Amino acid sequence: MYVLSLKTNIVMRELKLPLKFDIQMGVVKTLSFCFFPYNSKNIPSTLFERDKAKILASRAGSSETWMHFKALRNKVNITIKKAKVEYYNSFFKNNRGNIKKTWKGINTIFGKIPQPTRIHSLKIGDTIYTTPDEISNRLNHHFCSVGPILANEIPPTNSKFTDYILPLLHVFSLTKTSDDIVLKLIQSLPLNKASGLDGISAKLLKEAGPIVSASLTYIINRSLTTGIFPNDWKVARVTPIYKDDIKTNPNNYRPISVLPIVSKLIERIVFNQLYAFLMRHDLLADAQSGFRPCHSTLTALLDITNDWFSNMDNGLLNGVLFLDLKKAFDTVDHEILLKKLNFYGVDSISLKGFQSYLTDRKQRTYVNGSLSDYGSTVCGVPQGSILGPLLFLIYINDLPASDLSSIPRLYADDTCLTLTSHDPTDLQIKLNNDLNKVQSWLQANKLSLNVKKTKYSIIATQYKVAHLDHQPDVRINGHSVDRVRTHKYLGVEIDDTLTWHSQIDQIVKKVSAGLAILKRARALVPRDTLINMYNALVVPYFDYCSPVWGCIGKCQSERLQKLQNRAARIITNSDYMTPSSCLLHDLGWDTLEKRRTKQLAITMYNVVNEHFPLRLHELFQTTSQVHTYNLRKSAHNLFIPRPLSEAGKRSLHYRGATLWNSLSTISKTQTTLLASKSLC
Repeated sequence: MYVLSLKTNIVMRELKLPLKFDIQMGVVKTLSFCFFPYNSKNIPSTLFERDKAKILASRAGSSETWMHFKALRNKVNITIKKAKVEYYNSFFKNNRGNIKKTWKGINTIFGKIPQPTRIHSLKIGDTIYTTPDEISNRLNHHFCSVGPILANEIPPTNSKFTDYILPLLHVFSLTKTSDDIVLKLIQSLPLNKASGLDGISAKLLKEAGPIVSASLTYIINRSLTTGIFPNDWKVARVTPIYKDDIKTNPNNYRPISVLPIVSKLIERIVFNQLYAFLMRHDLLADAQSGFRPCHSTLTALLDITNDWFSNMDNGLLNGVLFLDLKKAFDTVDHEILLKKLNFYGVDSISLKGFQSYLTDRKQRTYVNGSLSDYGSTVCGVPQGSILGPLLFLIYINDLPASDLSSIPRLYADDTCLTLTSHDPTDLQIKLNNDLNKVQSWLQANKLSLNVKKTKYSIIATQYKVAHLDHQPDVRINGHSVDRVRTHKYLGVEIDDTLTWHSQIDQIVKKVSAGLAILKRARALVPRDTLINMYNALVVPYFDYCSPVWGCIGKCQSERLQKLQNRAARIITNSDYMTPSSCLLHDLGWDTLEKRRTKQLAITMYNVVNEHFPLRLHELFQTTSQVHTYNLRKSAHNLFIPRPLSEAGKRSLHYRGATLWNSLSTISKTQTTLLASKSLC
C-alpha cells in the first residue's frame, strides 16, 4: 500500500491537487495526481525545499535562515507564475479563433469549472426526499404539474376567447417538403446542441445527412400528410437549473428541456410554412416583437420610448402598466390554441397534426445521475422547441385587440400598456379600466396575472413627476398595484423621467465587475486575448440598446467613458500619465459617444430601408413628402419635427432624423448595411 510522503503532501497542499486512487480488495494499487495544466517538473522540488527551509528557520530563529526561506518562497512564487504565463500564452495562441476553447481557458484561470446541478435534498410539503431517484421523480412531477395547477386556480368566467377573435377566410395547409430542403436543414444544425433521450447527436446526424436525408424526408412528409407527429420525437429530457433562494424548494429550479435533434427538422419545416402564411396575410399583431425576424428588444424599446418622449413633449402624463403573466408558456390551453389555429384558417389535416404535436408529450428529468420515470405534460407549449414560441404568439395574438384604450407593446409574454392624460385622476380611471379588460381576456384564455410582480409607473417630465397632486390608485381584484419609479423592461432600466440614471448605474456596476476580471487575467494572458475578453465581458453592456438610452447627458456619458479608459489602461498595462486618447488610438477604439452615434446611424439605416418593423419606418417622412420645394437633398433627407421641449429632442423621431440628415448622401444611398457601416 502506498504511503504519502511529506513531499507529496506539500505539493498537494500548494497546488490543491486531488488524488485518483485505484482500490482493489482494500489495497491502493495505483496513485496519480490531477495536476493543473500549468504544472512544471521543478515545482514539487522547489515547494519541498521552501517548506523544509521554513521548518529549519522556525527552529533556529536566526535572520540568516529566515532570509533563506524568504528567498526560496519568492522563487516558488516566480516559478509558479512563470509556468502559468507560459502555459496560458501557449494555450491561447494554439486556440486562436476557437471561441469555445478560449472561454474554457479563461474560466480555468478563475476556477469557474462548470459543475452539473446537484440537489442533495428536496422538500415537498412536510416530506424531505434525499435519494437521487426520489428527487428526480418528484422534480419531474413538479415540472409537469405547474401548468395544470395554475390553470385550475383561474376562476370561471362568462367571457370566452371567441369574444376577442373572428374567423378568417384564409386557408392554411401543410405541404410536403423535398430531400434538398431536409438535407440543407441537417447541414445547418449547430454542433453545440445537446442530444435528446434518443442519443442522436447533431454531429452524427450531419455526418450521416446525405445517407439518411431521403428516409427522413419520407417520414416527415408522412407526418405532414397524415397529421400524426411521431411519439418518439415528443419525449424531452429535462435538466433542472438552480435559480436562487432555498435549494430544497422545487419552485427555485428552472427546467431546461432538450428534445430529440431529429424533431427540430420537422418543426423548422412547419414553422417556415406557418410563419410565411401569417406574414402573407398580416395576421400577427404589429404590437408583438418577440420571436419574429426583423424584430428585437431594440425595436420594441425604440418604438415605445419614442411614444413616451412625444407624449412628454406634448405635456402629457404616460401611465404605463408592466404586466407579469404567471408561467404563460406552461399554462397554454391546448383546446383554445387549436380553436384559434382553426379560426386563423388551418385546415383539418394540418390541425390534426398540431393536435398530435401538442398532446401525449412526455418528459424525464435528469438530476444527480438519475433519470426519472416518464411524466406527461397536458398543457403549455413545448419548451426547447422551434414551433412552441410561434404557437404562443398565435395564442396571445388577440390580446392587443381586446378593446383596450391603451397602446400595447408585447415581447412574447412581456406586456406593457401605455395610456396618456393631462390629469392624474383621469389617468387612474383609464389604467383601472384597461387592467380589468386585460384580466377578463386572461381569464377567457386561461392565463393568470402575477399581481405582486405587476407594476405601474407615471412617466413624465421631471417637473410633472415632482408636482403630481394625486397618485393614481390602481387595483386588480381588490389588490393594489404598486407604483415604481424605476423598472427593468426588456433588459433596460427605465426611470419615470427617462433620464436613464438607473440604466447607467447598472452598466457601471456590470462593467466594473468585468474590468476586475480583466485586471486579474492581465498577468496570465496575451494582449489579443485580453481584447477578446473585453469585447465579450464589457462591450455588450456599453452597446445593448444604446440607441434607446444614448441621449444621456454629459455627466453620465463621462462616467461610462472613464470605464472604457480604465479598460484601455488595463489591456495596455499603462499608467495614468499616458493620455487616454493615445491608448484608445493605439487599440483602434472609438470613444463611447462616437460608438453610440454609429449605433444610432446603423439603426436609422435599418429603419429607413425597412429592415426594422414597418411601424418604425412610418415614423419618418422625407422632406419631399412634406413640401413641394425642389431642394437639393429632399429625396434623401428626413423631415425633422419641431420639438416643444427637451423631451422632444430626445425622441427617436427627432434624434434619428437629425443624425440621418448629417450623413453623406453616399452613406444614405448604399444598398447594403455593410457598406453603410464602413462609410459611417
